[in-house]
Amino acid sequence: MNLQLHYITCLPLQSFHQVKSALEPKLKEKCIELDIYSSLTGLTGDYILLQSLLVNLIDNAVNASSKDSTIQLSAYFDKAPVLEVKEFGCGLDEEQTALVCEPFYRVDKARSRSSGGIGLGLSLCREIAHLHGAELRMVSFPGKGTTVQVVFTASLQLPENSLMLKNV
Repeated sequence: MNLQLHYITCLPLQSFHQVKSALEPKLKEKCIELDIYSSLTGLTGDYILLQSLLVNLIDNAVNASSKDSTIQLSAYFDKAPVLEVKEFGCGLDEEQTALVCEPFYRVDKARSRSSGGIGLGLSLCREIAHLHGAELRMVSFPGKGTTVQVVFTASLQLPENSLMLKNV
């Protein structure tokens, strides 16, 4: 199967606000605040796939977060463009972190499929990242939360899109 990607320059803040709007009912249900920050003025990629990636990552963060908590969604440049989702929920141990991107792996075995998902979300996120020349990185600590980064190769990004910083 040949997947054709449609690369455009996406505006991270605009994308973030669209993701927030799409997930607003779920965020409100758990009284979770989604904090958004971007110092990137543009990111080159397939807009629909990047939106899917962000929705999956935020949805997982909401599922892992407790009521009345905060999730951070950010885009910045650190040798390459980075999209980052950080939650302060239950966290994962080393074994879970190593397996969580494997197809059909579910951290909570007791969670029924009717409650959402079949264990493909992070596996798909990893593939979307790879299609964009990016790497999905995850750091997690039990009881402290998880940070997921999508680190793009600088070669895929146009310098004027990835190096310009917005005045904050």
